[in-house]
Amino acid sequence: MGPIKHALQCTTECREELLAMIGDCLTMKGLWKFLGIFVVGMIFILGVGGAIYENSQAGQNKQIEVNAAQTQVNTLTLIEVKKDLAYLKEGQQKMERDSQENFKALLKEIKSIRK
Repeated sequence: MGPIKHALQCTTECREELLAMIGDCLTMKGLWKFLGIFVVGMIFILGVGGAIYENSQAGQNKQIEVNAAQTQVNTLTLIEVKKDLAYLKEGQQKMERDSQENFKALLKEIKSIRK
C-alpha cells in the first residue's frame, strides 16, 4: 500500500482542527500522570545509583583499611630489619678486629718459631 492521497487539500481551518485535537490529547490529568511516573522513575534511578555508589565506597574503604594494616606490618618489619642490620654490621666489625688480632698473633708465633 502506498500513501493515501486525499482529494481535498488541507486548508488553514483543517490545521486549526488538527491543533485543537492535539491540544485535547494533552489534558491536566495526563500531564500529572506523566509527571508522577517521571518522578517515580527518577527516584528509582537515583536509589539504584546511590546503592551502587555506596557499595563502591564500602569496597574502597575496606581496601584502604587493608592497605593501612599492611603498611603497619611493613613498617614494623623494616624496623626489625634495621635492628638486625645494625647487629650484623657490629658483628662484622668485631670479627674483622678479632681476625686482625689473630693474624698479628699468628705472625708473632711464626717469627718466634723461625728464630
